[in-house]
Amino acid sequence: WSLLVTLVVLFIMTGTMLGPELLASIPASVYMIAIFMPLAGYASGYGLATLFHLPPNCRRTVCLETGSQNVQLCTAILKLAFPPRFIGSMYMFPLLYALFQSAEAGILVLIYKVYGSEILHKRDPLDEDEDTDISYKKLKEEEMADTSYGTVKADNLIMMETTQTSL
Repeated sequence: WSLLVTLVVLFIMTGTMLGPELLASIPASVYMIAIFMPLAGYASGYGLATLFHLPPNCRRTVCLETGSQNVQLCTAILKLAFPPRFIGSMYMFPLLYALFQSAEAGILVLIYKVYGSEILHKRDPLDEDEDTDISYKKLKEEEMADTSYGTVKADNLIMMETTQTSL
């Protein structure tokens, strides 16, 4: 969410510094492309991950990685491919794209947090005795410590006792 807030602030500052005329001069088709391009990436990423039978958590990852394309690359291509006098309002596209990309990703994550986790992770209610915590258990909590763990038992084993010598 902090990225979205930062991009909104950057968009507002750019609009005020360059004037609202620049934002008004951007055609509506550019706004539409900036809105639907990340959505197309998210949908194609999830579709390809489903096609390759990836688990749901990997599908979501591929979806977000595919939809979140590199805005810096877009900016670099604009700077290198076009002379400065032709860039004009085209330079606003990476900013628009980043704004809508992060907003759409935030909305997708919010939808998943609200609805997806309930639908995808329906589990049977656990018994009260069932322990699902797999964190480190202390030795005193275990029933009986197994002292033979990692040792080898042999019948004709000679044990040597350590002796302490003083120097």
